[in-house]
Amino acid sequence: MNSAVFCHYIPAKNPFLLTLSRWIIRQYGDDPQILTKALILLPNRRACRGLREAFLEASQGNPLLLPRIQPIGDMEEPSTWLYGDAELLQDIPPAMPDTRRLLLLTRLIMQFEKLRLGRPYHIAMAAELARGLAEFMDETAREGITLDRLDALVPETLATHWQQTLEFLRIISYYWPTIEQAEGAIGSAARRRAIILAVAKRWQHKVPDYPIIAAGSTGSQPATAKLLSVIARLPHGKVILPGIDLSMPEREWEELGETHPQYGFTQLLHIMEF
Repeated sequence: MNSAVFCHYIPAKNPFLLTLSRWIIRQYGDDPQILTKALILLPNRRACRGLREAFLEASQGNPLLLPRIQPIGDMEEPSTWLYGDAELLQDIPPAMPDTRRLLLLTRLIMQFEKLRLGRPYHIAMAAELARGLAEFMDETAREGITLDRLDALVPETLATHWQQTLEFLRIISYYWPTIEQAEGAIGSAARRRAIILAVAKRWQHKVPDYPIIAAGSTGSQPATAKLLSVIARLPHGKVILPGIDLSMPEREWEELGETHPQYGFTQLLHIMEF
């Protein structure tokens, strides 16, 4: 852990959002033009609301122009991030409504079972399986995992129920892309990941001239980690980690297990190449 290279963090003992708001005011409060143009990226909408309240407390009730505050985890459209750079989204399909996706998956499962067994599942059972498949699709989308080699996931010698599970997963890998293409839409998790990666790519090639501060995120998802890595290298970019323990000896960092609360930081900083 090279703390000399990466040193933007707020200790766990400090109130994160209040400390962040005070730091932002100290850094940019003297220049309202820079402050209002700055972009603060937080993990979710709740954190964004909390930061706005923290600014009110930090300013002691005095009038204060706020920076743009946007959530990464609940991202919808990045138009406010990029000052109308709308062409960024041209190649990203819209998100399919969750109810529509569930209905399509339910119908697909019933058709699949009718071909396989000669009779369809009861609609309630098919809907329950569809919800499970939808959750699996979202999880793989967030992790950036492709499903074109599902057969390799489950060896033929494994238990029968695993083989049956694989058959349902084939619905996603083989049939679902055609349905998405016909619908002209993709899952919301897949769209969110695509937007985050598109923003990261844009900032690499069109470097913003305003401050971008990503705070509070641990980069637990690969796309978010990629975005944080890009922001950390921008001339006006900063990544502020919550509660990282930089006093821990190097040897302990190297031996952290997956259950350790600091383990996620080791993965993030490895991706960020710090």
